[in-house]
Amino acid sequence: MLYSLWNTESLMHLYNFEGKTYYLANDTAHMRFHVHKGNVYLKGEQYASAQMEYERALEIRQALNEPEYLTPDYNLSTLKLLAGNEIEASQDFARISSEAETILDQPEKKLADHVPKEALIDIKSNSDYNKGLIAIRSQDEARAV
Repeated sequence: MLYSLWNTESLMHLYNFEGKTYYLANDTAHMRFHVHKGNVYLKGEQYASAQMEYERALEIRQALNEPEYLTPDYNLSTLKLLAGNEIEASQDFARISSEAETILDQPEKKLADHVPKEALIDIKSNSDYNKGLIAIRSQDEARAV
């Protein structure tokens, strides 16, 4: 006879995606899982599916009241940039950068375990970089006309 630590409730937290099984024990894991799925779809240029996954992660984040997890915001802005919506993407990158800076400037605020400070620094830096590239490209296009 085989014994297992898995019970019916545990099995309810198993999700299959891309040939792998994921155990998502809590809402934070679900949020990160949707970002992961969105990244897989983004890499496969399935932009509509990626957008749905990132938006689902945002819904979960809002329910959890964890505004410091900015990865889905950043990835949605990247999708807008890829779709040619440079003005909207630039505005989003500016907002994300500002939110990250606000969070990082609050030393008394303890970040959630799944949001390392380095991740926020990277998101802020990458948002500023992308916003700058969009501005430079806009200036170059204006000069060419």
